[in-house]
Amino acid sequence: MPYSAFCPEIWTGTAMSTLTTGRRSRYVTGVHRGGSRRDVHPPTSISTATWTFRMHNTFRTVSHRSRNRTASSAARIGAMSSVRRRLAPLRSSRSGFTLIELLVVVAIAALLMSLILGVATKIRAGARGVACRSQLRAVALDFIDFAEDRKQDRGKSNAMPRNQFHLHDFVNKAYRVEYFWPTGDRTRQKLDPSSEPLICPAGPAELSREGGRSRPCNDGAIGPKENVSVAFNRRLFYETRFFEGKRVAVEAKLNSDVLGHSEVPLAFDVDGGKAVRNAVTPYFSAPAVPGHDDVYDTGRFWFPQLRHGGKMNVVFIGGHALSTAQPLDEPGWDWKYQFGPTGKPSK
Repeated sequence: MPYSAFCPEIWTGTAMSTLTTGRRSRYVTGVHRGGSRRDVHPPTSISTATWTFRMHNTFRTVSHRSRNRTASSAARIGAMSSVRRRLAPLRSSRSGFTLIELLVVVAIAALLMSLILGVATKIRAGARGVACRSQLRAVALDFIDFAEDRKQDRGKSNAMPRNQFHLHDFVNKAYRVEYFWPTGDRTRQKLDPSSEPLICPAGPAELSREGGRSRPCNDGAIGPKENVSVAFNRRLFYETRFFEGKRVAVEAKLNSDVLGHSEVPLAFDVDGGKAVRNAVTPYFSAPAVPGHDDVYDTGRFWFPQLRHGGKMNVVFIGGHALSTAQPLDEPGWDWKYQFGPTGKPSK
């Protein structure tokens, strides 16, 4: 950088100054750096040494200021580097804390998802339970109609007096097997869970009817047996009679009088797999009732399924459906009822 950049008093052209006694003068007309002209008055004496001395001092002053600026900048850079070194551990610890925050957020999100899934599962289970009870009520209404309407087709019960019927024939009609087979050509049909009221929405969905018009339900027309999810009250199917002091199971002959016992269970949720393990058919079930002497006191024919949130659904002859976790402890539920051969309970 030229010297004239550091000293605004430098003129282009010929300029000389000197120190005199108490005053300073210029003697040449020069051109100022800005381009204007000025008249200066010459001093009484000219000293080249004095001029050189002033130039040297001016350059030294400017150089000293430049060094001061450089030193100040270096000091600031050093201070910033020191601050960065001191903040480095803080930044590392901040990154670790951010990772912990991320883990906490992930854990909270997982917890919320599990809660949401749990609630959704309960909602779905509740909806299936409601649908199951609705289907069972439809079955009970069909049973009431079957018991009252003497003009409709009752299968093998058509050979009985018009006021009587077997529960087995109603079950065949509900499953549409044997005399109630929907088509005469095919011998095997897969049941549609969305339209079959005897398939619990929360139970196994795969069931088929087979055998055509020649096989009743109790002979395995509905299978696989492990997938049967609804059974009927076996005491309404076979009742206990005593001959010569021995208990004998006799097929009950029902009539419309049975509708007067509205608190007798008609159908309920069962475990078909347990029935198969007990070597009994899964379509009919009955519990052993304490203090009641009959053919069901061994418990082989009792295989309920608490598939609705720890509860089972039960529909009664009266047409109402209820849920319970303790089906044998519910007051008013008449599990021991059986229909006598004359329309009255056996003694």
